[in-house]
Amino acid sequence: MQYLDDSFWELFTNFRVLVIFDEIHHCSGSNTSNANSWGEKIILNIQDKAAYTIALTGTPWRSDNMPIVLSNYCYKTQKILCDYSYGLKEAITDNVCRMPQIIAIDNDQISVTKNNEQESFTSFLDLLSQSILPFKEIIENDQVIEQLLTRANKKLQQIRLINPNAGGLIIASSVNHANQIFSILKNKLNKHATIVTYKEDMPSDLIRDYRTSNEEWIISVGMISEGTNIPRLQVCCHLTNIKTEMHYRQILGRTLRVTSSPDQSAILYMLAEPKLVEYAYRVNQDIPDVVDIVQFEKFDFDFKNDSNSSPNITLKKNDDIQLKITNVDVIYDNYSNIVELKNPLTESYEKMVNIFGRYKEESLRLNIFTL
Repeated sequence: MQYLDDSFWELFTNFRVLVIFDEIHHCSGSNTSNANSWGEKIILNIQDKAAYTIALTGTPWRSDNMPIVLSNYCYKTQKILCDYSYGLKEAITDNVCRMPQIIAIDNDQISVTKNNEQESFTSFLDLLSQSILPFKEIIENDQVIEQLLTRANKKLQQIRLINPNAGGLIIASSVNHANQIFSILKNKLNKHATIVTYKEDMPSDLIRDYRTSNEEWIISVGMISEGTNIPRLQVCCHLTNIKTEMHYRQILGRTLRVTSSPDQSAILYMLAEPKLVEYAYRVNQDIPDVVDIVQFEKFDFDFKNDSNSSPNITLKKNDDIQLKITNVDVIYDNYSNIVELKNPLTESYEKMVNIFGRYKEESLRLNIFTL
């Protein structure tokens, strides 16, 4: 639109025109003073001049809270007023979208050592609220990455037993981060992946080749989110430090497109970062009358520690801060029966999202050692 001359816009003077917009949330502005470049062109040349307009979006809001062009808003709530809404509930009912499952990984015993002083935290919510360790450093830790990838890869292999061409998507935060994830996949899990970033020569070709291939994993930095159609994707790892609801839902949406395959699972793995958990429960609210799609799992480092060492993870910041997470959330009764302890994650997260009683189920996946 920015490069169309005046002769083009005469179209709206000479004819009755229907204009259809896709992903209208990219165009902001209620007037020319607060509009972005796309929104300004719509306000000047299309608004009040087109006979009809249809504006479509799967995410009817903007991360900068600016108004979406051509839209009306509720005065009290400041939420957009849509003329017609076709949400996730309707799409699942119509067999257009898969039912999502969101796995939030957390731990209730975290200790941070700084300048020889130790503090303890009961969840990532507790830790991150103290601004001691940034989320970016947590998602770039090798053991955290390996933990999420191991779980996600196990699930993908289970799905591929039924759907041989099922794929997995990993969202990284930077090119270096993508290469780090690639290395862990290769060296720890013996899995290959396609990396697609802005630095690749032909990223669109890489995405197209992956879409039609049988390859398992693809790692993306800002290249596979909105509008990218790879229906065989069924597992996703959220390892980016972008924490907007729009981006979150766009990532989740990559796994939701129904195919003719017999297994229609769609699973998103993420850390239990407070904002991400809040977004997960909002997705849950979009699908009423079903069991909770959000589950919590605990960090479990048994896959990489021998029996003589305590499961733990150490993250460093400026060489003087260490974060240690230990997994001691069960006791053994007569060396055979597991007795689950009270999980404190429930209370802390319910307070955060103000949804008391919504945790109908929490999933604790534990390895039982033969003693």
